[in-house]
Amino acid sequence: MNATSCGVLVATNNALARNGGGVQLCTHDHLLLLQRAGFELEIVGFDTTYTIVTRALNRLDGRGYRRMIPSDLSQAVVNAVERKRARFVFLNEADFTFLAIHLRKKLGDTVKLIHLSHGLHSTDMLILQQIQRTQKGTSEFDGRVAKALGAKLQFEADYRRVLDAAVCISPLDMELERWLGVNQVQWFSRLIREPMLVSSPIDRRVGCVSTLDHIPNRDGLTRLFESIEREGIGEIRIRLVGRPKKVGQEFASRFNFVEYLGILGSEDLRTEAASWCCFVHPIFHYARGCSTKIAVALGWGIPIVTTHEGVRGYVWNEQILRLAANSKQLTEMLSTQMLRKNFAESQQNTRSIAEMQPSIEDLSGRLATFLTSV
Repeated sequence: MNATSCGVLVATNNALARNGGGVQLCTHDHLLLLQRAGFELEIVGFDTTYTIVTRALNRLDGRGYRRMIPSDLSQAVVNAVERKRARFVFLNEADFTFLAIHLRKKLGDTVKLIHLSHGLHSTDMLILQQIQRTQKGTSEFDGRVAKALGAKLQFEADYRRVLDAAVCISPLDMELERWLGVNQVQWFSRLIREPMLVSSPIDRRVGCVSTLDHIPNRDGLTRLFESIEREGIGEIRIRLVGRPKKVGQEFASRFNFVEYLGILGSEDLRTEAASWCCFVHPIFHYARGCSTKIAVALGWGIPIVTTHEGVRGYVWNEQILRLAANSKQLTEMLSTQMLRKNFAESQQNTRSIAEMQPSIEDLSGRLATFLTSV
């Protein structure tokens, strides 16, 4: 945009926190791109109402965030729009169905409602259902889980009917947003912000950073570790970083090649990662959003071993850096990349992929053009 435009951004205070995981990283990526695209933003942050009663009621009807959003948020957003004379309201991450409906009635069509997507919650709900049903060996109809998934999809779709556009973080999420009813959608790849490491890899040492109880992550780690046991690829040490502690300890107890390190601060993590022969990201489901950790590994400039599902949200060329289709292929790739002698060549491949990612200037320019067209 040629001139500065005013907008109001609505987000939970948790998403706006400076430290955290994928939600916080994606939120600040959205913020930075909007600011670089020429937006002067007033941020309306809020704390969700997350009592036991609220969670129970939301679970019953599947309309998450309906009761978790404070009752005074709508008026706070309207006040901010009037104060800034804003033309855009950006709704970050959550499904603000009832808030969006109220804003549309109050503000009309002159203010554009833009969803800053982190992916659909129903995506991960479906993945969890299928994993659990596979583990149980059942294909029988389950009315309870079907109702929960159906209610969530309806709630998500009702929200999309009110929106003017959605800004997405992966091609899959862009198509899902369009499927649910958003007329104008576009995806923007992740920003590479992490400085390059000065690496000194230790032979057969491999690293992984993960939210360990996130269903796609936990399932992927389990598949990989079981495959390593089956294939017998030789001595390997997988340095596992992430929370919660209980899940990390369970992995370390079950698989003798896993060394759980807990949560590491930024500098400690960089020091640790400098000793890895590669970064492994095992994921075999198209989960919501994107894998923000891939942007971190690309910034570090160390070899990456992952899957097609693992690089959603990035520009990729498999002729430069191969992707695995299943846990066996991932294990085979890991057996090569865990060796220090292969580090230098693979490191260059990672750097080539990193150079393919659009710059912040490219992304913010595309975002400005997209929002101008809404």
